[in-house]
Amino acid sequence: MRFVILYIILISVAVLAYCRSDRFTDEQKISYFNKECLNAKEEIFSQEFSTSLALEYYPVSGVIEENYYPTGLAKKLLKSKRFEEVQLLYSSGDLSPTRAKLDYYCEGEFMIVARKEEDINLGLCGMVNGKQHYWVRQSKKMVSDYVVRYRYGERNEYDVRKFIFSIENYNSGEVIAMQSSYQLLLGKMSRKNQVLLGWGSAEGARSCPLTLPEEFVLSALNTSG
Repeated sequence: MRFVILYIILISVAVLAYCRSDRFTDEQKISYFNKECLNAKEEIFSQEFSTSLALEYYPVSGVIEENYYPTGLAKKLLKSKRFEEVQLLYSSGDLSPTRAKLDYYCEGEFMIVARKEEDINLGLCGMVNGKQHYWVRQSKKMVSDYVVRYRYGERNEYDVRKFIFSIENYNSGEVIAMQSSYQLLLGKMSRKNQVLLGWGSAEGARSCPLTLPEEFVLSALNTSG
């Protein structure tokens, strides 16, 4: 009898959770998102000089942001020819275990140093087909003076979350520019508005209409000296 009661409770909780996540229409979600975007803002506190830039690469909740996603943004910044190099900072724990291979050489904090677009490749690590592949380990001496950081709030019942995009001094943590914004996650939308990427393993996201991230970065970091 206790098992039956427990089973009914678990089913009820699951149904309620499902109904809660789908109780709003696409139009209601978009309307809520647009209202939140009225509070979005951006500011450049100081303009600095740098010929290199680091971007944190931490895949968050299987979301790929069209304009902000670190790998895509890094390629756009390199294409601009304003930076001599762009770095991606990441941890092996944030990547697929099949890449890390649980190999000692693949555990820890790593970085990609890219001078052209095709350099932005996470690649293999560990022993693969009899060949040892290595990632470049992070060190404070190698990381750029300025880093782009991403911070996210919790996803709410409208599939909207807070989103902070900042440019900071890597050593002091001083914020030189910041966009305080929101994102609408598109994985649970109806089929006409749904965006699933990478064979459905990740969902797309719509961000508030602020300055494009590559333009915002270039405005904050004057590379002309």
